[in-house]
Amino acid sequence: MKTIKNLFSIFVVLLVLLSLASVAIAADSVGGDKGTYVIKCNVNGANVTLIDINGNAAYNGTVQNGQATIPVYLTGTPIDKVKVEADGYTTAVVTIGDDCRPGVNGTATITVTLKQKTIPWIPIILIVLIIILIIAYAYLYYKEKKEKTLGGLN
Repeated sequence: MKTIKNLFSIFVVLLVLLSLASVAIAADSVGGDKGTYVIKCNVNGANVTLIDINGNAAYNGTVQNGQATIPVYLTGTPIDKVKVEADGYTTAVVTIGDDCRPGVNGTATITVTLKQKTIPWIPIILIVLIIILIIAYAYLYYKEKKEKTLGGLN
């Protein structure tokens, strides 16, 4: 009876080790065919995010020398959008069409142009004009008050 228990224990331990080994092998073998997205952009240092059809950030890269080269697995969740952002620029999000996806060992090139954020000049001009009006009013008010005071002394 003790021998059967020992054999059963050894069998259970081997089964557990085998299942752990298969999980480790499966984790290493995730992937499959690869392709590459080349994102061309007018701003070096811009951050590029490839977003899958579920809305998750799947891959990231940085624009260097006018482009970001990002290898992707083709067997995973498909990429749906490219988001490109940089400080001082408006963030751009581009939807990827079916005709612009890389094939096996292929490359898909997408060009994204970022636009500089503009300073809201109208509010700034209005604030400056209000300040000028306040100063002019204060100057005229105190000038008139001073003239009345000096006029009453004569």
